[in-house]
Amino acid sequence: MSEFKESELIELAEGAIEGTLGDEQLARLEYLVLHFPKAANLYARYVSIHAAFRATQGESFEFAKQVDLSSIVDRTWSRTSVGSWNFMSLAVVASALFLSVGIGSWLILNGSRPTIATIVDTKGCTWDAGTLPTEVGATLTSGRMRLATGLVQIRFANGVEVRLEAPADLELISSMKCIMHAGQLIARVPPNAKGFVVETPSSIITDYGTEFGVSIGKDDSAVVQVFEGRVDTFHRATKKTESMLKGKSMQFNATDYLPHLNEEQSVQGFDGQRQTAHNEKWLQLTTAQGRGRDAFVQAMEIPSDRRSESLLLVKRPIQGADQWERRVYLGFDLRELSEKTMNKVELSLTFSPTGFGFASLLPDATFRVYGLVEESLDEWVEADLDWENAPANRLPREPLNETLVKELGSFVLQQGDQSTTVHLTDERLTQFLQSDTNQFATLILLRETEGMVAGDLVHGIVSRRHPTLPPPTLRVRCSNE
Repeated sequence: MSEFKESELIELAEGAIEGTLGDEQLARLEYLVLHFPKAANLYARYVSIHAAFRATQGESFEFAKQVDLSSIVDRTWSRTSVGSWNFMSLAVVASALFLSVGIGSWLILNGSRPTIATIVDTKGCTWDAGTLPTEVGATLTSGRMRLATGLVQIRFANGVEVRLEAPADLELISSMKCIMHAGQLIARVPPNAKGFVVETPSSIITDYGTEFGVSIGKDDSAVVQVFEGRVDTFHRATKKTESMLKGKSMQFNATDYLPHLNEEQSVQGFDGQRQTAHNEKWLQLTTAQGRGRDAFVQAMEIPSDRRSESLLLVKRPIQGADQWERRVYLGFDLRELSEKTMNKVELSLTFSPTGFGFASLLPDATFRVYGLVEESLDEWVEADLDWENAPANRLPREPLNETLVKELGSFVLQQGDQSTTVHLTDERLTQFLQSDTNQFATLILLRETEGMVAGDLVHGIVSRRHPTLPPPTLRVRCSNE
């Protein structure tokens, strides 16, 4: 069998530790450890280091049994005629079993566990028994914090800030993961720490650069509320993921999940509309509802390897590569707004990586949103839309026909930011919908910023056909009539 790659060995070792390997993968791992001294050495070191971290948390090392090390040792010992390196392999592999306990103890005695977070502030705190220090300025490694009363603020090494409210029980795993056993927390996650995870008894919350709160109930249910941005919450019981945007609150219990209501939120009535304490309703319209539709057009015929069934592609290329320019068209069915007074409108767009182009070849990018004011052109057909027949469209690099559209707002994505949710609130957007007369609105989105060289990033906006992420959405606040 061909020489192995370290990345393959590490992936297999991690799978063995997590108990996720199938029979073929286990056989492959055993083969590599038996036949390659370097693989045996690497696997032993990987298991030893991981075991050390587990040891600091008082956990068992059942993961070592995923690969039958004893059988490897037996077979290696019996094949001494193959070469003297077998004895070295035997020693290295066998040492993993001893190091998995020994190194853990050594690291504890020598204080070598990596720093995960720091306590920034405390207010009125009293503590229950835990495994971590409690004074302001203390550095925190993996372990458990049990707060009886008060508030504590900690800052993770990657910039994530967490405020913990008593009574609470929080377990720190790494700078990208913690487990909330009890209590309440609010987390603020910077862009560089996207993917930060908070586990609860009923759910797993993955953040995408945002601010959110989690509250654990006595029945181990979890209430998740998003203040800014987006989080995805995986419900353990149903195996479903709920993508949550700003203002959304959900309760995840042992068997199901459902919208959650609190004093700061609107109340959802039986008609699906949200009723606030100020005699207003919030309506949510997406391109997946009613006559809604969405599509993108490209200056040249779209090659089969540059299509996307679930993303709306948008790009402004460097001059000379005009055929790669792409623009996005969004259509919203406004019939639910009939005879209602709109007070505020917010457009939410979720971005997701396309795999096309390089982010480093594009600076911070400005996007502009336009509304189609010529309502006779609202009857565009999603499946037939192309560069030639798209409403108000012109030649590549030229602006839209200004007699047919109105600018409604703009936003900026930082360089490299490909997984985020943008919320555009602009008075011009509200006025555009207020002036509608045919109960349908077409929005057009362009990227104004061009790449620095050919091959720059193609941005992707989640479409109504995406299987899990939310489609383009209008949130409209209306006064009750």
